[in-house]
Amino acid sequence: MLLRLAIAVVLLVGCASASLARPLLDHATPRPASAVRRAPSHIALSFTERLLPARSDAVVRSATGAVVSSGKARVIDNKELQVPVTPLAPGKYKVEWLATSTESRSNQGSFTFVVGDSAAKQPATSGQGSHNRPTRRGNRAHQDRD
Repeated sequence: MLLRLAIAVVLLVGCASASLARPLLDHATPRPASAVRRAPSHIALSFTERLLPARSDAVVRSATGAVVSSGKARVIDNKELQVPVTPLAPGKYKVEWLATSTESRSNQGSFTFVVGDSAAKQPATSGQGSHNRPTRRGNRAHQDRD
C-alpha cells in the first residue's frame, strides 16, 4: 500500500512538472558569451521544448542597439529558432529571444557574442558564461521566466 502511494505521488509530481515546462535555451550558435572570428549568416537557438512559431521570435542588435536581424526568426524542426542577420562587422552583438512552447508556456532571455579578432579581449556580460547549456536557473545565459 505504501509503495503504491509513493509511486502515485512520484507520477503526479512528474506529470505536473512536465506540464509546467518552459522552453529553456539548450544551446545556441554562436554560443552565449563566445567570440567568433567570422560573422555568421544566421543565429541558431535550440530549445528544450517544441515551439509555437507564431509566438516565438528573436532579434539581434549591434552594440549601439540597432537591429541587425534581416528578417523574422523562423522555427526549424519544432525546437530551433533561426534568425537571419545582415553581414556583421566586427563588434559585440546581443541576441534577445522570446520562446513559447506548444503548451503556451513562455520564456525569454538574451545573450551576447563578439565577432572579430578583438573578441578574446571582451569580458562576458554578467549572468552569462562560456558554456552553451544554461542551467535550470538560467545562470549561464540570461533567461527570464513569466
